[in-house]
Amino acid sequence: TRRFVLKEEERWPKRMPQKGTLVLDFVPNEHRGKNTTVAISHDDFEELWCQILHPGVPMHEIGQGADKIEASDEWMLSYAGVLAQSLYFTASQVAQMVKSLSWSDNRVKLVVAVFGRVFDFDNIGE
Repeated sequence: TRRFVLKEEERWPKRMPQKGTLVLDFVPNEHRGKNTTVAISHDDFEELWCQILHPGVPMHEIGQGADKIEASDEWMLSYAGVLAQSLYFTASQVAQMVKSLSWSDNRVKLVVAVFGRVFDFDNIGE
């Protein structure tokens, strides 16, 4: 953690909170892209996200009646934040995560948490 001073010429909002923690996830554009990073594979993502949606349910039981068990938005948000520290995602994977959440404000929080880890910005609107 490193401290920095907000300067007026940097055009920060005029009413910044006096206390708290500002967390930045800076991923330079030259490090994001098909040449240097790889998004988690479709199959690996499907298995991982399924386990997040159905915590504690063995994989062989999901899809056999146990798939109605769902994680809370807080659980999914927390897990997505942890995953975003080390993984990259495709736009369609992020869309799948967003659709899993029930509240719109939590959907925004999830997008913010993983935005710096979207691998294929060209497909972000699809």
